[in-house]
Amino acid sequence: MESRMTGELKIDTLQSVEVAEGVDILLRPAGPLPRAYAYVLDALIRTGIMILLGILLTLGAAVLGVEMGKLGIGLGLLAYFLIEWGYYVICEAVWGTSLGKKAFKLKVVRTSGVPIGWGAAVLRNLLRTVDGMPWAMMCPSGLIGIASCVMTRKFQRIGDLLADTVVVYSSAGWEYTPPELSPAARALLQPQPPPIALSREEQQALVLYLERAGLWSEGRKEELANHLQPLTGLTGRPGVEQILGHALWLRDS
Repeated sequence: MESRMTGELKIDTLQSVEVAEGVDILLRPAGPLPRAYAYVLDALIRTGIMILLGILLTLGAAVLGVEMGKLGIGLGLLAYFLIEWGYYVICEAVWGTSLGKKAFKLKVVRTSGVPIGWGAAVLRNLLRTVDGMPWAMMCPSGLIGIASCVMTRKFQRIGDLLADTVVVYSSAGWEYTPPELSPAARALLQPQPPPIALSREEQQALVLYLERAGLWSEGRKEELANHLQPLTGLTGRPGVEQILGHALWLRDS
């Protein structure tokens, strides 16, 4: 259902996400078409970077008076690998968006609405290969990713589903940055894996605890940590630090 006011967002594409007690934000997931436009622009940017590097390598070889040969081919392939895989990972982990997505006012966030970290950025982009498999089910390249977007409520491709991320419109009238723990508190944290295997929902719960901890009083954090004594074996402040350490490891791994 679309608002009668010109320029308003479609109500049925908005999704409310709770980020803390009494605080909600609205996420507007981006569909396959704007994401395809952004992908094409990013592809052109990556191609431009490769062409520029090729020119620089050729000029460098000419100045040094050496032949490109196999060394030039090797450097070119290495540059292609780094740009193809590193472009999205670095852009999304640092800025939350690539240049193509930024041009269309898109950004990548976790389904909870908070920025993604390095772990999620690496995971969602490594699985681009699966989305673009041209041989799977006799589908043309990219159709698997498009099919996944169409079949999921939040327009998530396979990489998004496994990394728990979603591409949203950054101009949907919200901007949320979770309050960080103080530098002194963060310095005391020791990232460490949980002692037992956790389900995906349990891992998400620990990461959300870390992301929201800056909003809570010490008493509230200890109250919630006491419920996880079977996992940490601790209560009170030691239990809080243990949970934050597990959550930090899960978020950045």
